[in-house]
Amino acid sequence: MISKNRLFILSNLFLICSLCSIAQTNQGWTLRECIDHAIKNNLSIQHRKNDIESSRIIIESKKWARVPNLNALTKQSWEWAREKSKESTQYTNIKDGQTHFSIETSIPLFSGFSLPNQLKQSKLNFKAAMEDLNEAKEDLSINVTSLYLQVLLNKELEKIAKQEVDLSKEQLNRILDIKDKSYPNLEILIANLKAHLAEEELYYTQTQNNSSLALLDLSQLLELESPDNFFIYPPSDNMTFYPLNTPDEIYNKALTYKPEILAAQYRLESSSKDIKIAQSAYYPEVFLGAGLESNFYTHNRKASKNFKFQFRDNLNKYVEFKVRIPLFNRLETNHRVKLARIYNNNVSINLEIRKKTLYKEIQQAWYNAVASAKRYESSNATVTANEVSFKLMTEKFISGEIKSIDYNRAKFDLTKARSQRIQDKYEYLFRTKILDFYKGIPIE
Repeated sequence: MISKNRLFILSNLFLICSLCSIAQTNQGWTLRECIDHAIKNNLSIQHRKNDIESSRIIIESKKWARVPNLNALTKQSWEWAREKSKESTQYTNIKDGQTHFSIETSIPLFSGFSLPNQLKQSKLNFKAAMEDLNEAKEDLSINVTSLYLQVLLNKELEKIAKQEVDLSKEQLNRILDIKDKSYPNLEILIANLKAHLAEEELYYTQTQNNSSLALLDLSQLLELESPDNFFIYPPSDNMTFYPLNTPDEIYNKALTYKPEILAAQYRLESSSKDIKIAQSAYYPEVFLGAGLESNFYTHNRKASKNFKFQFRDNLNKYVEFKVRIPLFNRLETNHRVKLARIYNNNVSINLEIRKKTLYKEIQQAWYNAVASAKRYESSNATVTANEVSFKLMTEKFISGEIKSIDYNRAKFDLTKARSQRIQDKYEYLFRTKILDFYKGIPIE
């Protein structure tokens, strides 16, 4: 009875979870949900996380390098020889055996500051790996945002194309309902309208295909198995224009938190530790060691004493203090220091390159945002003017005052203006999100 109740509860929970999942899918994915899902499932992000874990293990390894080690050793050796007999002048074969036991420990007391610098370097490399992960997340967020807005753009263009098809069908039906045979060039007009309707239906099919392909690209970036039942939630249609910070203001702020800049700075500090690590070979190394050892001997497979007494009598204890002084190592240390300094200089140059690249990207993003805002305002005005013109041309076309070619031209101009406005709209949205991205504002 208890198992049946549990089965009933689990079944209901599964059904509720499924319904909630379906409800969320029907509502569509927001941009934030798409970004979070991509970050969670992207393989490149997983690779970066593994790099972080490797860096964390290296830190632990460097910490433990400063504690004493402990080793145990045992070995068995045999020796065959010939020995002159004490009782006669003859030589006999002998076989001696030795079993050795030892346990020892040592600790580095001074290593030319190599060990502490290695620990500091490993921590800096860990921080750089963390920033590499953040950079990968930001790059993925930008790619998701671009494809997300591309899907919305294609959906809007598909919607406009569908409206044009419906409008052409409506106009064609109006002409077909005309009973007055004296209407000028009625048959030619009907043929032209049908041909134009066929072109618009073809364009509508193309926009549907573009929407499907854009949705497929986004679903693949999100690591979804299939784009089926995958919808995105359109943002608000309200376009808000706000004053943009200058490129210099955005750049100065970006220097303090952009992952690629922070990672390059951490690697520059890490390369400075490389120089100190290389220079540590100039200094003596000091070690402290201690150990216990004992031996068990046999002569011709016979022991003078049993194992217990021999182990006790042969037990040795020792403490050693060892200093290794570098005198000449074929200038190897000198060459390592020079190479470390060259590497440090290259890392410093790389940091400056990163900064210059960042400033150029911010400049381009800022000018693109300004230009897209102006284009959207212009295209919005163009749509308004074309709507008025098309309304007048429609009235004249119905009354027979103008030809179908003039009507179709006005309709084409309006469609073109609307499509351009949609493209400018999403171009502006993308450019402003890029600027927010450089200002440290999360993409939502």
